[in-house]
Amino acid sequence: MGILKQRLLEREKNILEGKYPPLKRLEEDPIKFEVLYTKIAGLVQNSRESAKQISASPIVREMGECIFALFTPEGDSIAFSTGLLLHIASIGSSIKWMLKNDYEEKVGIEWGDHFFNNDPYIGGAHSADQATVTPIIVDGRFVGWAAALTHCMEIGACEPGGIPVSSQTRFEEGIFWPCLKIAEDDRLKHDIEMMVERGTRVPMWWALDTRARMAGCLMIRDGMKEIIEEVGVDYYMEVIYEFIESSRRVCVDRIEERCFPGRYRMTNFMDLPLSTQNVRFKIDYLNAIRVDLEIGPDGTLLTDFEGTSPAGMHSNNASLCCLTGNLITSVIQRLFYDVKLNEGIAQASVYGDQLKVPDSTINPHDTTTACAAWTMGFLADGVFLAALGASVYVKGYREEVSGAVNVPASMIGGGTDQFGRIFAGALFEAAVGGNDASGAMDGLDTSMFPSNPEGDFTDAEVWENIFPIVWLGRRKDPDGGGMGKFRGGNGIQSLYFIANTNDCMLGSITFGDYAFDTPGSMGAYPASANYKYFFVNTNLKEAIEKRLPLPHSVGGDPSQPEWESLLEGETVRVSSQMGVRPFQEHDLFLQFNKSGGGLGDPIDRDPKAVERDLLRGDTSELTARNVYCVAFDPETKEVDPQGTETLRADMRKARLERGRPAAEYIEEVRGKILKGELPRMPKECVNQILERSEGFREEFLDCWGLPPDFDQIP
Repeated sequence: MGILKQRLLEREKNILEGKYPPLKRLEEDPIKFEVLYTKIAGLVQNSRESAKQISASPIVREMGECIFALFTPEGDSIAFSTGLLLHIASIGSSIKWMLKNDYEEKVGIEWGDHFFNNDPYIGGAHSADQATVTPIIVDGRFVGWAAALTHCMEIGACEPGGIPVSSQTRFEEGIFWPCLKIAEDDRLKHDIEMMVERGTRVPMWWALDTRARMAGCLMIRDGMKEIIEEVGVDYYMEVIYEFIESSRRVCVDRIEERCFPGRYRMTNFMDLPLSTQNVRFKIDYLNAIRVDLEIGPDGTLLTDFEGTSPAGMHSNNASLCCLTGNLITSVIQRLFYDVKLNEGIAQASVYGDQLKVPDSTINPHDTTTACAAWTMGFLADGVFLAALGASVYVKGYREEVSGAVNVPASMIGGGTDQFGRIFAGALFEAAVGGNDASGAMDGLDTSMFPSNPEGDFTDAEVWENIFPIVWLGRRKDPDGGGMGKFRGGNGIQSLYFIANTNDCMLGSITFGDYAFDTPGSMGAYPASANYKYFFVNTNLKEAIEKRLPLPHSVGGDPSQPEWESLLEGETVRVSSQMGVRPFQEHDLFLQFNKSGGGLGDPIDRDPKAVERDLLRGDTSELTARNVYCVAFDPETKEVDPQGTETLRADMRKARLERGRPAAEYIEEVRGKILKGELPRMPKECVNQILERSEGFREEFLDCWGLPPDFDQIP
């Protein structure tokens, strides 16, 4: 057994047994302790900012889809940069996988080596997440790893763009390399580059992203050599574990301080209408995510996803390290935003038995399962956040309350661009989803990318050099955010047309076509479901030449899109997630990004806030009148207080009149369950979970008063 493997197994055993290191170095000289960590954190952050300029990909260079880090010899994170915080767990899992699979002895780990991983069952979320890890050796001692991860725009999959949403097994998802040594003596291997050259549509993305990661890793490696020589290797090899332990202790204290002890349960659903898609297995899915979050008075978290739907023949499954990274990202943003970013956060929240995830769509035990789109990880993160939000709400920390996580939307595509070149990529406007409402304020409009809190919008002109498209308009999506006392933030709409090519394939990533995947909290509405509009066979060319008015959005009424009154053509509505399909020059493509869920009863919303939203176009008159129950002057939008009181009193009366006793409702549903009088998709969803989860089955029978021998809904 290699020395590093032995150390890893021993450290994992100690952590699981609660044997944490003392804070000896911190106590003897806290100034030296903090100064050293600041130097390390600055080095890691600087490597990210410098490496971004090497990548030509707008996802990395402009939007910031990357992260850089320093690890202990065993693969525990010491310091992370900002950026794709989702991967605070997944890069380290790649290092640990290598050690446990005897790379130290069978492959060799030397100064100047660089290892590449994009196997999402080892580390990352999907094969577009590509990591590089580089050993650091000082005075003959192995002291750690430098590491980086970027999102690559092309991986040679069944569809262009790096996120093949039509994949139904991992064998359709392109490059899938488990911790491959791609460089020695700091030089990329020529044969590896030839594999990429011949195996991807646009190898430039991989080549430049890989060099960007290697450059950042070299900056960390060489910078750490200088730092370690300054403080001494013995001191360094003690203090790095104290950095982690100090973070863990702060996180445990924070949970104890801000989370009310108890058990919290949340559920959410996702639909995937694959019968309408160009895929081999036309199976429709309704998947459920269920979480039990148990918070102890001593600051412990126990998270259990028992009762979650099984994995399916779709690309939206998520690996366990993807799920873990999502959960860590969320607790960082809600609770641990001022804590040193390292493994201590994971140890306090999702380590070992603290996280229980059965074989399911968020932890497929069959590693041939597709996970290119992995959005079930977002859904699981959302129910976790809703449960955590309930606990902090009870404690009175209203700003940290969170209802859910929106699922970002992005476009993928490939073909021949406006310059006659082959193109392939993912158009990420994902950083401008709407944030969910908190217990103190509205969600922020066009502000959020759950897994990358530092993600940038990126100028349209940047993407217009990569894709053969031209923007007609970007705007906030009115009423996209869930209505509530505090409304969810609105996402964006983008309307663009295909320019100067007839060889263009476009698709889209997200879900939530019929089921609302971003729920509201405490009586609020969910965020709007998602869909896509195309306008094909148009006369846009003639309209441009004649300088006629052009559409810039879907308009005020999505049932009557603005372009139908300005142009000739055919409107096509498709589901929110769509595999690539051909488009012609001057076709229009309307893309929605997701919005946030609301919080609280909509008729408790401040009427003046509704007036402000009307004036800014964030809320429609229909919603203001019928959901918020606010009366206003249709010309000035000024609120009528007396009329508002009348509307709200009428709404409360109507609610009472249509309300039903719970016992009556349960009896009605019980009858439908026993007779099998449920819609096909919900019935299949429940039956799949009943078959796999005895705990869920027992609670299901108890809830609906079913006989002990009940097995499946007929």
